[in-house]
Amino acid sequence: MEFFHPARLLLLLSILSPLSLLSSDGGHKCTPLSSCWPSSTLWSAFNRSIDGRLLAPKPYAWPCHTPQYDPAACSAARQLQNNPFARSDVVGAMQTPTWESGIAGLGCPLNGSGALSTPCYQDQVSAYAINVSSVSHVQAGVLFARKFNLRLSCPGCDPLPAVTAQPGVTWKSLYDFLDRRGRVAVGPMASSLSAAGGFVQGGGHGPLSRTFGYAVDNTLELKVVTADGRVRVANQCQNPELFWALKGGGGGTFGVVVSTTYRTFPELKLGYLHTLFIAASSSPSSHRDLVAKFVEVTPSMDEARLAGYFYIYTSLVIISFVLPNGTVAEAQAAFAPLVSYVDKNPELLVINNTVTSHDTFVQWQDGVLCAVNPVLCTDATGTSGLFATRFMPKKIFQESPAVLTDTLMRVLFERNFSPIFGLFVFGGAASSVQGRNNALSAVWREALWHVLIVRTWNESTSVEERYQFSRSLTSANGLFRSITPGGGCYKNEGDYFEPYWEESFFGEKYSTLKAIKESVDPTGLFLCWKCVGSESLVQGGAS
Repeated sequence: MEFFHPARLLLLLSILSPLSLLSSDGGHKCTPLSSCWPSSTLWSAFNRSIDGRLLAPKPYAWPCHTPQYDPAACSAARQLQNNPFARSDVVGAMQTPTWESGIAGLGCPLNGSGALSTPCYQDQVSAYAINVSSVSHVQAGVLFARKFNLRLSCPGCDPLPAVTAQPGVTWKSLYDFLDRRGRVAVGPMASSLSAAGGFVQGGGHGPLSRTFGYAVDNTLELKVVTADGRVRVANQCQNPELFWALKGGGGGTFGVVVSTTYRTFPELKLGYLHTLFIAASSSPSSHRDLVAKFVEVTPSMDEARLAGYFYIYTSLVIISFVLPNGTVAEAQAAFAPLVSYVDKNPELLVINNTVTSHDTFVQWQDGVLCAVNPVLCTDATGTSGLFATRFMPKKIFQESPAVLTDTLMRVLFERNFSPIFGLFVFGGAASSVQGRNNALSAVWREALWHVLIVRTWNESTSVEERYQFSRSLTSANGLFRSITPGGGCYKNEGDYFEPYWEESFFGEKYSTLKAIKESVDPTGLFLCWKCVGSESLVQGGAS
């Protein structure tokens, strides 16, 4: 078994969000404004007990405001505001500023020049955090939070080739580490994510899911500090119920994960073939024809083992797919029906249809990400807003393709959501239930697409406008819900205001997950929005 030890491990253990939030028993958690809040003497003593590693997080834009204005730090913050790696190095920052302020929060503006005299509000940024360098620091933080009723939030038995990652490790680092050893693991396309955090606890899909299964299908062991302060090893032999729940039951719910062990696979002998297909339409009717054809050929692309991502605009379709361990002829054959259809339609135009070969997964991923974002070669973050998603099951492509096409058109043209972002990383090996002992609901195994729509805003957008945007988002996603009754979505990419969140996020597994939650965290120490056991928080309407 291979172990990956990062040069720098930073696990941010949030001690409290200064919002007044209901606990699971109906009581309130202590806030900085509460009489039960620990005194400065107690905080100082706690800090000494954890080797002086207590931090006081501030919002990302904090150095740009008076009286703490720092010209160099502010300039760097503005320059790097869309860089996910830079944001992850700031203790109080979130990749999406909405999660720092909440929709109704006053926020901490960044835009402008020089020092800003406007207030910088703490909002949902935690009052304290721990710069963790050992599991004992996590244990101490959990016990301290438990003692003073603070809200805590969290950013195998088989001898298989594996790698163990700690929370400070990004997927980019892990991919590169494995690449040097001729191996791969199932992770996300967004390489700035933590390799041991909420990605895998939420299920974990990526470009290799259709080849090897989801991340949770390939998780062999997790080490977690639970609400009682104990370090528990969870695998199929030790704490198997907790192991089951951690694989798909959601992050920030069952404890603080301090390491995750994944199965690894040999690098694919035939490499990776990237197909980029871009087609344009000249009218709404011809665009419907183009989208309808894409929907029609998706099952054959599924059989051809393609995977990847796509964008559907109002007059453009961009498909960026990969064929792992295949040939150029196979990739071209998979796209041939779509290419031929566009070529024969005078109102449609092929703008790009290329196939490029890459020897390794990292080479392919870097090539795709650098083409999209040459400066960072990863996903850009730092934009405020919300998104909503829905799984599109295989049967809708087989039984009701016109219904799916019509719904896509309505979302595009009637509801003005463009582009619709699509993820074709489901099906294939990920559809198999054999040996899949985890908390993912059945809809994960039945899906082919995951569609995502977004509403963004800027710092000048009023609170009322933000709520209008969020309502329009939930309403538009309702069109997708209406054609997928009993369906669901990926919680990590779900609608903040998802109306049927227990079913959509957890499906038939929710009651079992809740029982395990109550067993390992009976006082509801770990609490997050629309997570297992968060009914009182959701009913309280925190935002």
